[in-house]
Amino acid sequence: MSLKKKSGVGMLVVLSTVLAGSGVAKAGDQVPFKGSETGVQIFLDFVFPLLTVGFTSSGNGTQVGNYTTEGSVVINVVTGEAFDAHATLTAANGDQVFVDLDSLPLTPTTSLITGTITGGTGRFEGATGGYEYFLETEFPSDVLPNPFTGTWSGTISSPGSNGRTEASAEPDALIRQRVD
Repeated sequence: MSLKKKSGVGMLVVLSTVLAGSGVAKAGDQVPFKGSETGVQIFLDFVFPLLTVGFTSSGNGTQVGNYTTEGSVVINVVTGEAFDAHATLTAANGDQVFVDLDSLPLTPTTSLITGTITGGTGRFEGATGGYEYFLETEFPSDVLPNPFTGTWSGTISSPGSNGRTEASAEPDALIRQRVD
C-alpha cells in the first residue's frame, strides 16, 4: 500500500460527520440525514511510524443546519493501518455528535468513510446511528495541508429522542446554579 493510500485512510477519516434530524419521532427512532461540507486536512504529529492527521470542516446538513467538524486519525505509515479515528460535529447551537470513523481509500484522492455515531451532547445526547461519507481531496492524500469536499448520507436517532431538548435542558442548568 502506498503512503498515499495509507495517508488517505486516515485523512478520509477526516471528515466526517453526521448529525441530523429533528422532527417528531419516538425515542430511539432513526431519521435520515444527508449533507455536504468543505474542509482541510492538516499535519499534527509524526513519530515514526505513526502519522497523526487532523481535519476541520464546515457544512450544512438536512435537519441539522450549519455545523463544523473537528477530528483526527492516526496512521501507521509502514502498515497503512488507520486507527483512533474520531470526529466531533458541532451544530450551530453548540450541540455535538461524537463519531468513530473507518475509511477505505478508493483512489489517491477519494475515499469512502463509514461513521458510527457513539453519542453526543444536548439534543444528541445518547445518539446512535451511522452514515457513509464520500471524501474527495484536492491533492493525493499524502500532501498536507490538503483541502477536501465531502458528502454524507445515513441515519441518526431522532434528536431529542433521549427526552432532552434545548428547552428541557434549561431547568437542569438553573438547578445546578442554585446548588453550586
